[in-house]
Amino acid sequence: MKLLNFSHPMTEAQIEAVGNLVGAKMEIYDIKVQIDNKVSIMPQIRAIVDQVLVALEGEYHEYVVNPPGLAVAAVLLCQRLPGHYKTVRMVSDGGTPPRFHVAEVV
Repeated sequence: MKLLNFSHPMTEAQIEAVGNLVGAKMEIYDIKVQIDNKVSIMPQIRAIVDQVLVALEGEYHEYVVNPPGLAVAAVLLCQRLPGHYKTVRMVSDGGTPPRFHVAEVV
């Protein structure tokens, strides 16, 4: 199953945790999301979605998304993603620097 990662690079342990939760081996696609706040966000979101469409190769039935940390980018991306997908919820361990682990896939 394809895992579209719009956030920081995921560790092998995080990828494995997602796979265990969904019951499938993950094929990860790191998709860079670097929003320039000095220009309109929508053209940037469209360019990112175009990358997703290439990565999905027309297979929109089921995939997993690790959304970007910027809330507005996450909302706009998720509104425009095709098909049916599950979302990774990461949580911090509260340490400094924070380390994130996979809490669930919803």
